[in-house]
Parts: sequence; structure tokens; C-alpha cells
Amino acid sequence: MNKIPSVTKLLQLLDKPALLKWANKIGLEGTRLEEYQSKSKAKGNSYHNQVEAMIKHNNEIEDPYLREQYHLFFDGSEILESEKIVKGEHWQGRFDIKFKRNGMTYLCDFKSNAKRVYLENKLQLVAYSELEKVDAIGIISLPDFKYYPVNIKNRTPYIGILRALSHIYTCKESIK
Repeated sequence: MNKIPSVTKLLQLLDKPALLKWANKIGLEGTRLEEYQSKSKAKGNSYHNQVEAMIKHNNEIEDPYLREQYHLFFDGSEILESEKIVKGEHWQGRFDIKFKRNGMTYLCDFKSNAKRVYLENKLQLVAYSELEKVDAIGIISLPDFKYYPVNIKNRTPYIGILRALSHIYTCKESIK
């Protein structure tokens, strides 16, 4: 039986031309890409881990700004689940948070210093929300806890892309 691919593995199959432009810009500024990515990933992981520890174990967030923004954002909300693994027929994954506010249920992914929502973000959130029914999906930027809603009227093309990626992934794995 074929292993069900993670949403992350499926999204790695996509071409991301904006990343090439970004990497070129970083290089032209005199920064080594590996160094930049390492520092950025470490900071993002730190934010994510602090928030997760707060949600799961009620460990107060170390970073004062992150802590303040967390409390401002989640005051009046009920956190339903965090880091939950979901599995379906074509993909599986782990979403960051599901919470309830004003009668609506939200499924969100944390991203460090998000400035906008990319196709990959939309696909990721659609994939998870197909397996975990919610009223709204979005990105929560860390450390500022700015919410970027992902409003998709027609999910059919996104599901089509995800299923096609799953098929491509399965075919590639079968010829290894």
C-alpha cells in the first residue's frame, strides 16, 4: 500500500518562481542564502515553539512582544486544538491551531513575518480544512499575530491541484 504523502511533500512538487527572485535579492545584498535561511528558520521555530508550549502546557511565552500579542489575539477565543494530525485518502498533515471566536471556528497556520498569503499557503489550509471542517481558514503572522484570512469561494481548483500533486507524488515514488 502506498504511503499517504504529507501536504508539505506535495507542496514541494510545485515550482515557486518567487523564491528564485527572493534568493537572488538576498544574494545581491551580500548575504549567503543558507545563513539567512538558518537564522530565519531558528527565529520562526522559536516563536512557534513558545506559542505551542503556551497552548499545550500553559508555559508563559518568553519573548515579551510575542507574549503580549498572543494574549491580545487570543483573548475571548477558545483554543480547540493545536498541532493536530489529520489524515485523508490523498494527503495528511498537521495544522497549527483551531480555535473558536464569536461563534466561528478557525483553522490557522502560523507563519513568521507573513506579509501576504501565497498559493502554497492556500493549498495547505484547504488541504487541512478538507479533513477538519471549520468556518474560516487563515494565516497568523508571528510575532505580531496579524491575521490574514484566506477566503476561497470555489475550492474545486485547489482540491484538483492537491489531488493532482498527490497523484504525481505517488507516481514518482513508484519509479524510485
